[in-house]
Amino acid sequence: MEVADIKWSDVTPWKLLVADSAATVIEKSLLFPVDTLRTRMQTDTTEGVSLLRQLRDVTAATWGEGWSYGRATHTIYRGPAMLRAAIGGLRGGVARMYKGLTFSVLNQIPSNVVYLFSYQWVKEQIETKLPLGKTHDGSPWPPLLAAIATEVMCVPFDVPHDVVTQRLQTQPMASVAPFQRTWKTPVQGLVELAEIYKAEGLRGCYGSTRAHLLTYLPWSCAWWMSYEMSRLGLQKLGQPLNITGAPVQIGAGVFAGFCAAAVSNPIDVLKTRMQVDPALGRRGIAAVAREVVSREGPQALFKGLAVALLFDMLVSAGR
Repeated sequence: MEVADIKWSDVTPWKLLVADSAATVIEKSLLFPVDTLRTRMQTDTTEGVSLLRQLRDVTAATWGEGWSYGRATHTIYRGPAMLRAAIGGLRGGVARMYKGLTFSVLNQIPSNVVYLFSYQWVKEQIETKLPLGKTHDGSPWPPLLAAIATEVMCVPFDVPHDVVTQRLQTQPMASVAPFQRTWKTPVQGLVELAEIYKAEGLRGCYGSTRAHLLTYLPWSCAWWMSYEMSRLGLQKLGQPLNITGAPVQIGAGVFAGFCAAAVSNPIDVLKTRMQVDPALGRRGIAAVAREVVSREGPQALFKGLAVALLFDMLVSAGR
């Protein structure tokens, strides 16, 4: 049995729009805290940065610096008032992990739609009109060139998204005052964007475009090339066992996410720091790389790698 590739002409635009929008909302709702942890680990300049320490920061922001499991359990036996306080603190800690979620979702839906439409269309044009070989013949050029073109098309959406979201994600967790919901909470991303533009102008929103492209062009190329190649390989392996469709796509997506995260994490660390720190954002990425390596060693470029691998593999599995 031969599995046919999905062509652009077979895609129903409104169905793709609805499906991708729903997938974006679900993905962000479930995995946004993981992305927050990755961002915080990448921007942590201290030695011994770890996921465990970032989680301790969350609990400290939730219940205070003296938090412990024993203390949390003890509050249950001290009456409903203390239990309500503990639950309120937990909600505050969770809310801190989701800072920027609304802005991220509203920005990523149009960005993802543009990306998917552009990628499929560009890839099909390359396959049919340029003598570079067909994807199903094993040529890497259609997915490679389509990934480059579509990544550039999404820059107007993605660069401000990263700047705003990551600045919100890296705001201090611990605070003397408990988390309080205000009118700004649902639109805090838009408020942050307005403040960045007011203080730094367009440079604050798009000054890291070069670093963004240096990060996501390799990411996108690695993802699509590994996805297309592994999908074809898994299709061939699965044909005798009649394994097709979703299992093949999920397996190819997980492998692609792993490859893309592994390739892009070092430059992603530099990009994230440049977007979070305006002073670094005004410098070249080569100068930032030299400073980071000289101060923290080359291992600093791999901060957050484990979380990045997990995040990209989970996101890619759902795509």
